[in-house]
Amino acid sequence: MITTSITPACTPSTDRSPPAAGLADGRAAVASDASPEALRVLQGTIAVVGAGGLVGSRLLRMVQHSKCRGIGVVRSARSLARLSDLEVRLANTSQVSSLAEALSGCDTVVNAVNGDVSRVLEETRIIHNATRAAGCRLLIHLSSAVVYGRVSSPNLDDDSPPDTANWMLYARGKAASEIYLRRQMEARSDLRLVVLRPGLVWGPFSHWSGMVGEQFSQGGACLSNGGRGMANLVYVDNLVRMILAVQSRPTGPSGFYNVADPQRVSWLEYYRRLGQFLGYGEEQIKAWPDARLPLQPKLVLEWCLQRQSLYRLSRWLLPRLGLGVKAKAKKLIRGDPQPPGGLCPGLPPGPPRLTREHWALQNLHHCLPAEKFGRDYGPVTLVSLEESLAATASWLSYAGFSRAGISDQSNLW
Repeated sequence: MITTSITPACTPSTDRSPPAAGLADGRAAVASDASPEALRVLQGTIAVVGAGGLVGSRLLRMVQHSKCRGIGVVRSARSLARLSDLEVRLANTSQVSSLAEALSGCDTVVNAVNGDVSRVLEETRIIHNATRAAGCRLLIHLSSAVVYGRVSSPNLDDDSPPDTANWMLYARGKAASEIYLRRQMEARSDLRLVVLRPGLVWGPFSHWSGMVGEQFSQGGACLSNGGRGMANLVYVDNLVRMILAVQSRPTGPSGFYNVADPQRVSWLEYYRRLGQFLGYGEEQIKAWPDARLPLQPKLVLEWCLQRQSLYRLSRWLLPRLGLGVKAKAKKLIRGDPQPPGGLCPGLPPGPPRLTREHWALQNLHHCLPAEKFGRDYGPVTLVSLEESLAATASWLSYAGFSRAGISDQSNLW
């Protein structure tokens, strides 16, 4: 049980000179020429709940190089090492009173929590109520494009209702959270609410980029439907810049906004371009021509674990298993994608054996429109695809996933 007391884990560093590039823990600072225009006009104090994650920690790094004060709020001491040179507060994020105390004195709160997928709605309610109790003026909530599933209709827009019957527990939680927050907006309280709906957040230290490097290093990547599905991506720095654009415009409206990279790519193009930076050829990408998903026992297990009660049971049971059983269970549950059968030795002919999540993501029908954000909060200078790929490849090279070994690290965070 986490104590309800609020403890400043550290104080802001007085030395803001950037650390050496290539650090594995991601502490390298934002280069001055890469800082968004929003950094120059930031005011007040930003609290980031879930500061130990990819988006939260990166947001604090960028805020560190502005005149704005950034405070990380975490519920576990495990997150302190990554944030050791920043101002961090420990709080029991399952209690409104404890979290409200941690948020006291802040103008903006960013909900970047990415924790227990069975508690998404509960966490959203607590953060919203704590933000109001602390007297903050703006809550920026990070939702997800997964609330629209495979985006089967081209007519979906920023204000279309989310899919509450999605097969994924995480998606259902995000959808329920959006419905809850829309009701709060309609109540017309003094708290401004902005909900950003990113797709897959990629870049250095992201699972969706590390996955690509790992697949290439293990012999090849597998893609369903020829890789033609849209990769609904947003580079982590671009998402952070859009968050800061909202914070820097105090008169901006409340609302829901799809956010994405300026250049949309297919999964095949994403793998191909990132593979080129890492020294892998197109022959390393094994694409199956159609969108078949063969029935496998692990898909049944995956479906069962998307039921809230069974998921919570698995979370209770897993730590109580022996190390060997636990490792095998986690590997089975994770269900790493395997290349198409017939293209690798020992596999029978057939389509790639993917998890249902990877299959659904690789078969996204349409891109969500993202023009509304630009109308209300633009213009925002975003990192180009080429720059994003180069920085991501530098990190993957540092991690050992490049054929050419460690490459130039000057553009790594």
